[in-house]
Amino acid sequence: MLDIENENFDQEIQPVLTKDLVFDVCSKLESENKRITQISVRDLIGFGSFTTIAPWIKEYKNKNTGIDISEHQKVIPDALQKKLFDMGTEFWNYASVIAEKERQAFRDDLADERKKIELELLEKDELIQYLESVNDKVLKDKNVLEMQVLDLASDASQLETYKNINKSLQDTIDKYMSFAESYKLEQQEEKKPVKKPVKKTIKKTLAKKIETTDEMIDRISQATDAGMKEE
Repeated sequence: MLDIENENFDQEIQPVLTKDLVFDVCSKLESENKRITQISVRDLIGFGSFTTIAPWIKEYKNKNTGIDISEHQKVIPDALQKKLFDMGTEFWNYASVIAEKERQAFRDDLADERKKIELELLEKDELIQYLESVNDKVLKDKNVLEMQVLDLASDASQLETYKNINKSLQDTIDKYMSFAESYKLEQQEEKKPVKKPVKKTIKKTLAKKIETTDEMIDRISQATDAGMKEE
């Protein structure tokens, strides 16, 4: 926000360039036998433009010397004026041609730079489109990989289940084989016929174990079929 009070204060204390002030400075320089020039007057005053100071310096010199410089100005002869005019015209035309060439060169440089920038922007747009397509493909591949990881995790879980069932079945078979081998050895050592109650008990036990084994085999088959259908 503009500080109006401070602005008004600065305007009030700002010095004003006047003709009297310029005359006083010129008088001071003259008394010190120094040259009265626009620069020397401006340096002593400390502010002001040469355009404003110059006419007052001229007026001061005319007033103090008693000579009006304008009265002593000589008129340039017509022939010389025409020559000066022709030289000025020729110089102006030459300068105009040079300036036009420089402007055209500048316009050409701008056009080339614009084309270069447009090509760079086009390349960047194409690169952005390519990166976006690559990003989409990566996301799709990521989704596929995530599904495959889930499938592998499911397969691993099923495989672990199959391993546990197979181990349980193998333990059962080992127990049956051990029991049968022990029983066979006992019968050979005793050389006694097997009693009917014992035979019936063995048959019932083996039948039950075989039934349990069949159930486990069915479970394995069902789990395997389910896994194949999912694949």
